[in-house]
Amino acid sequence: LDPVATRHAFGAGEYHGPRSQMTRYIDHPTILKGEVETIRVETFEKATHLDHVDPTTTEQAQYSVQFPVAAALVKATTSEDRWYGLGPSDLLGDALGDLEVRCLARRVELVEAPELTAVFPRRFLARVVLTLVDGRILTSPDTTFRGELDDPLSDTDLSTKYRWLADPLLGEERTQRIEELVWDIVDQRSIGPLLDLLVAPPVGGDRRC
Repeated sequence: LDPVATRHAFGAGEYHGPRSQMTRYIDHPTILKGEVETIRVETFEKATHLDHVDPTTTEQAQYSVQFPVAAALVKATTSEDRWYGLGPSDLLGDALGDLEVRCLARRVELVEAPELTAVFPRRFLARVVLTLVDGRILTSPDTTFRGELDDPLSDTDLSTKYRWLADPLLGEERTQRIEELVWDIVDQRSIGPLLDLLVAPPVGGDRRC
């Protein structure tokens, strides 16, 4: 598959494109979760169908725009964190029932922006319009998600994101060993050791939802 087809097949653009603006926008020093009245996400048409406002499963939550956007604001995720976004604990188990997140998610509006649809799937763009309780309106620029062709992840970024996601589920030692094997995969005589590490149950049992 060519790069555009691959990105579209994985659904990364539909999922990450619209919500990335919110996670970046939270770094704005004046924005606190209690100041936001409504959130309007303007994006390409396909992304507007990711509208699970009240998810009951992790799959629904992660393929939603409203819930992760609300969770990012409520949990004040910023670029000062180990990674720039939400982790497994934000979309698993009890987190799905967070009343504050659910309440804010209902105030997230998804709207198609024809000019952003026109460049899809070459670009996965969105912008966020925040209306604050004092009447101010803040609008982000048209932005794509980290990892896009014009904002690629470095090897360090990839490792940091992987460890941030994997450590809580696999433990530090197993996470590190998997990373070492993956980076050196071309020099390995067999992928057996890597597969063994990948198929073993997560720490604390099966955490799938």
